[in-house]
Amino acid sequence: PCKMMDRNTFSTDQVGEYFNQNFINVKLDVEKGDGIPFSRDYNITAMPTLLFINAQGNVVHRALGYRGPKQLLAEAQKANKPINNKDKYALAYDSGSNNPDILFHHAMNTAKIKGDYREPAQRYFETQTEKNLLKDSRNWEAIQTLTTDIESREFQLLLDKQKKFGKVYGDQSVKDKIYAVLKTNVLQAALTRRAEQYKLAVTTAQDKV
Repeated sequence: PCKMMDRNTFSTDQVGEYFNQNFINVKLDVEKGDGIPFSRDYNITAMPTLLFINAQGNVVHRALGYRGPKQLLAEAQKANKPINNKDKYALAYDSGSNNPDILFHHAMNTAKIKGDYREPAQRYFETQTEKNLLKDSRNWEAIQTLTTDIESREFQLLLDKQKKFGKVYGDQSVKDKIYAVLKTNVLQAALTRRAEQYKLAVTTAQDKV
């Protein structure tokens, strides 16, 4: 695919003109010389990988695999357009950022559009101490929106520290969240006939609520 792009894509006048006007263009062999640390820093796992990087060294757009001239120009135009905060968080997350602000906002934005937010949520919660989970109001927002797993550290902390959470955020709000998680797990387990999940949810409700 890399050689095909050299032959069919990069050599076309339209691609060359657009890229030369809008970007500083660099080609690296990720198995040799400077390409080796570069591939490690930017998490390159397949070839060709096309990265559009800003002056701060952050990836603003990434594309994997062969692109013909029209396809490559479309990717370049995506990278070149102004982006909103939601897109910035997603791009920074895709670039491997472990910044808690980026992880929080990306997880919450993904949840709002009913996407799979589990991985960014887990990565965000891993950046937070138990003290922060209890006392930071942003973390209560995150727990309410992103926590659905009974066995997660966040939900177990909520169960064990119900009174402390209640004092900060209101007893009823805490009870409602615990009830919602247990109810969701019971229903999911019943519908999918997952006996272990069902037993865990029911037992947790009996022991902790």
